[in-house]
Formats: sequence, C-alpha cells, structure tokens
Amino acid sequence: MVNLSRALPGLGNDAETYASNLESSKLGHRFRAAGRANDQAIRAALKAGDTAKAARLQTQHEAWKKQQRTHALDTAEKAYAAGDWSSAVADYQQRIGLGHNGNPQIWWHLANAIRNNGAPFEKDIAYSAYLAYERTIQQHKADVAILLPALNLLRQTLAARGNHLAEIHLLEAMYRAYPADTRIAADLKKTVMTYGFQVQSVTPDANQFPTRTCVKFTAPLSDAPDFHASNWVTFSPARPHAAVVRENGGICVTGLPAGSSTQMHIRAGLPAIAGAVMTAAKSITLTLPNRSPSIISDTGRFIIPASLPPAVGFSSVNISRVKLQINRVPERTLLEIAAPPPGAQLTAGEPVSIRVLGGSRPFHFLVDGRPIPSNPALRSVRWTPSVAGFYHLSILDANGKLVKRALRAVPPISAGNVEWGSTTVAQK
Repeated sequence: MVNLSRALPGLGNDAETYASNLESSKLGHRFRAAGRANDQAIRAALKAGDTAKAARLQTQHEAWKKQQRTHALDTAEKAYAAGDWSSAVADYQQRIGLGHNGNPQIWWHLANAIRNNGAPFEKDIAYSAYLAYERTIQQHKADVAILLPALNLLRQTLAARGNHLAEIHLLEAMYRAYPADTRIAADLKKTVMTYGFQVQSVTPDANQFPTRTCVKFTAPLSDAPDFHASNWVTFSPARPHAAVVRENGGICVTGLPAGSSTQMHIRAGLPAIAGAVMTAAKSITLTLPNRSPSIISDTGRFIIPASLPPAVGFSSVNISRVKLQINRVPERTLLEIAAPPPGAQLTAGEPVSIRVLGGSRPFHFLVDGRPIPSNPALRSVRWTPSVAGFYHLSILDANGKLVKRALRAVPPISAGNVEWGSTTVAQK
C-alpha cells in the first residue's frame, strides 16, 4: 500500500474538506430536511411514551434513507455506463450529498466522470482519486481494481497542475509499493530526468557534536548496497575529518567546522532511485553558523557525595570569559521518603514503617491531612492503614520542606480463603 499522507502531505486534509463540502451542499438539503422531520417525529413519540410508534417510525426512516441513496446511486451509475459524463458528475455529487460515502466506487467513478467531462477541474479529480484510494484501503477486502488506477489518475492530475515535485514523491511511493511494475520505474526515471534531479534543501546543525549538515534532493539517492555517498562528493577547502553518508535518501556530512563555509562538489552521474542520474556536476555551499554560547556539564555531579573530591567538570562553547559560582548543598537540606518505596503495595490492618532521609528535625507525618503521633527525635514512625484503598502521605520538616507520596493498601488475605486468579480455595 502507498501511504498517501506521507507521500503527499496536506492533500488528505484538502480531500476530506472537499468531501465534507459535497456532503453539506444544497444537493442534499431536501434529504437532510426530511431526515430532521423524521427525527423530530421519533423524539415526539418517545416523549409521549409510545415506544412502539417510535420504533416503527425509526424503521421507516432507515428504510427511506436507504431507498433514497440506492435510487441516487442507480441513477448515477446509469449515466456513467452511458457515457453521459455531465449527468454522471451531477448525479454522483447528488448521491454524495445524501451521506454515507464510504463506498470507494462512488469516488472513483466521480473522478473519472469529471475527467471525461473535459472541464479543467484537476483539483476535483485529484481529491476524488485520493478519496477513492483511501476508502479502498479502509475496506475489509480492498478492491485491487481501484488501487493502482486511482494512484495513476492522481499522478496525472499532479503533472497537469505542474506540481512535478509532488509527482516524483508519489511515483517514488508507487515504485516502492509495486517494485515489479516496470512501467512505474520507467515513469519515475523519466519524470526525475525531465524535471530535474536537483538539490532541494540544505539543513545545517552546528550545535551537534560533531556538526551535521544534510542535503536533500528532489529524488532519493540510490539504495543499492554498493552505493557509497563519499565516492561522489569532494570538498574545498579539503575536509579530511568530514564523514559523508547516505541518510533518508540524501547526503549527510558530519565534522565540518562551525562558523565556516565549505564548497561541496557533486560529481555528474550521482545515481538516484529507479536508475535516474544527475546529468551535470553541481557545487553547493554548506554554511555552518557559530555554535550557540553554552556551558556543558555532567548534571549528575552537581550533588557531590562526601567521599568524592569537591570537583565539577564542565566545558564551554564560544564563551571567552565566564563567572561561575559553585555552592555546596549539605545533605541535611535535602528531604526524601526512604520507606515505603514508590509503588509499594501495603496490606490493610498491617503496620508499616515510614522513614525519611535528610531534612531537619522535628518532622510532622500526615496521612490524608491527619497527623500521625511521632517522636520528634526520630526519623521514622509506625502507621497502620485501616482499610484498603489509596492514601496520601505528607512529611514536613522543621524548615518547611514538604515531600509527598501516594500509598495503596490492599485487602488482607483471610485465613479461610486464599485466591489464585478467579479461583477461591477453601482452607480446612
């Protein structure tokens, strides 16, 4: 399958808007008005307590909607079969205005009817072909007779509108989805060679280590196993430490110096997908800005254990002078709950030990906002959950620091019954 949302980003939203506009057009106004009247009658019957009448009206309403849609579709298909393209366009739009348009055949026939009608409505054809393909792959059993023809019609509309970059992207997706189809491969090669195998974008990133610059082309490079991007490019001035790799269909260069420009020369014959090649040598300028001023340090060592030397390593980028102030954080200023650990499962009716690390005495222990009696000289307290459920533990030290933790207690296992899964075994 072809992922159209990836190959042609944005077109899907436009196509769905097109479908929504047709469904809400004046063509279905009478149908929707009658439907609202039937809904009101059903609600009135329900309000009056006459459920039998409401059910009868609902059945009649569903049968009426099905009859209207079937009749509209039959009319459109007869015009389509007769080659009356103008009537077919109007009739299919009339059918779409009645809602429930998940049938891909409706959109496929509408696309062909618009095309055969001769009017320059490439956008409408593209939207209908897009919807035909998307509705087809959403079916439990896709209609393969629609898939490839819908993609080809969509591709033709892109070419007619002069959007050759999107045409190449769609052909590339089709080439990967149908690798055995030589016609698609030939069309992709011809389109790339006709409209240019060019550099599409250059994306520098000076803040990575090492620096990184990626060059994207209008068509992806060859993915043959013997293709090596470094064989096709040179630099001036020479960059002996630069690494050149193929990535995401383009060329990425790492290790160019920040704050400088480098000429990258691409040899003629650079191979692209489906046998297309770059016909002439090209030179592009890769400009990397200066790195952003920054200080880099191991943040895990800002708190230094007493057993280690008092040192913090750091490096700077594009900073000529800096004033640093390093403050020692005594362990006593930290406050954390040592027990019970996060996620611990307690048992209702069984005592549990609550312990705290750091902080300053005395400590105030609270569960669900109610204080637990404790010895001010101790860092721990015993507490028993009375019933199963969730509890909120809060500990406040003498300096006003507060830590919290959610606790959960489960029901106790009784002596008379032991449960494994859903089986209860009586103990004797």
